[in-house]
Amino acid sequence: MQAFVGGLLCSLALAQNTVGTVTDLAGSAHVERGGSTMPVTNGMPVELKDKFTTDAGAHLSITLSDNSKLDLAEQSSLVIDEQVVGGGGQTTKVSLLGGHLESLVTKALRGTAPSFEVKTPNAIAGVRGTRFGVGYAPSSPVCGDAPTSDVSVAQGAVEVANSASPGVGITVEEGYETVVCAGRPPLPPGPLGIAGPAGTGPAGAGFPGSDPAAGGAPPPACPVCPPPGC
Repeated sequence: MQAFVGGLLCSLALAQNTVGTVTDLAGSAHVERGGSTMPVTNGMPVELKDKFTTDAGAHLSITLSDNSKLDLAEQSSLVIDEQVVGGGGQTTKVSLLGGHLESLVTKALRGTAPSFEVKTPNAIAGVRGTRFGVGYAPSSPVCGDAPTSDVSVAQGAVEVANSASPGVGITVEEGYETVVCAGRPPLPPGPLGIAGPAGTGPAGAGFPGSDPAAGGAPPPACPVCPPPGC
């Protein structure tokens, strides 16, 4: 009887710790879990505090228990920090330690307060939208070879701040992106593609505009934001 109860408790603990599933894997990746490292396989469960790392040429997709999707690019590293679903609140928090992550957030997690958060070593992206990308690199020409986070928004809006000053940030709208350089506030948003993943593009020291309606940065080209008659 004691052995049965012990086994049942272990099974319940494992179920509570499982927050998703690996739904697609191209190439090779590995996961660090409980002090051990193992290869990632399609269909394997994802647990809290798992650290996933993709090799060169690899791509990894994770579907969380709230049906949100995380797509991790090659040579990237991601930690599943927190997920709470039900009980009056839904929260997901992950850390991108390097590389690039694309996130597709379900309707249940959208709202006025960010409930889906991606953190890099120098930035926090809190989501009120649906689809966005985050990249991190330890150095970038956009930031004078300083650590750099790039946040691009394909759908919805994302609140971005430096992790050292989480209360001071900006809202990046659909069709725009921003860069966070080292310990500085996010740069004014510019059209998608001006910086590239983790600030690898031609933006130089900043973007040409701060708001889609401010007359600085031009509006995104079709099909992101089509003008009349496009």
